[in-house]
Amino acid sequence: MFFSEVDDWQPIKLEQENVKDVNGIFVVFEGTDGAGKTTTIDLVKKELEQIGLNVICMKTPTDFLRSGGMWKIWNEQKVSGDELFDYGLSVMAFGERIAYQQKCILPALENNIVLMDRYILSSLVYECGEIHERLAKLLVKPDIGYVLSANINNVLARIENRDYEKLCEGEDVVLNDLIRRYIELANINGYEILDTNSQSSQECAFNIVNQILVKYQQRNC
Repeated sequence: MFFSEVDDWQPIKLEQENVKDVNGIFVVFEGTDGAGKTTTIDLVKKELEQIGLNVICMKTPTDFLRSGGMWKIWNEQKVSGDELFDYGLSVMAFGERIAYQQKCILPALENNIVLMDRYILSSLVYECGEIHERLAKLLVKPDIGYVLSANINNVLARIENRDYEKLCEGEDVVLNDLIRRYIELANINGYEILDTNSQSSQECAFNIVNQILVKYQQRNC
């Protein structure tokens, strides 16, 4: 996890446009590790498919980017606290999303509901600058955006229960700051905040499915 030690971060309001002339719906799920995104997305996908809708799940940054040599080289430098490496990783993630949008997201939206695990806010919580604002304009606006949020104790417990992920020293402080930043960005950019402390994944999924169906019927009536 990369994160600047100098807290000069300020949220930005994005200027984006929705995709036009498509039948599909673009739904984005944002939030920290352990917020409940994967579980909720799986439940939403299952419910939508049961009523006969076509659903495609996507995730960014993709495994292709994360497995690349350049990402690994820059990510290994995160322990130095050098803001240059934070900046480079965030711009790299934006660049991949722009390419991924043209190759995968836009074609999929022709006739499918696309559920995206992490999107623009997941870069902006780390770095919010002029270049990020300009790059964000090249990415389409979600039809519906959610930020899943949980208190830090629940987030830490969920992460610690994973076999493939271990927390680094001081990461609880970083995660707590990220939760705050996600909420600030959500409020400014019209994303709905889902509190996974007070709602179960099933309750979240039920409400999300209903909102998606309303949007889908409006677009395809």
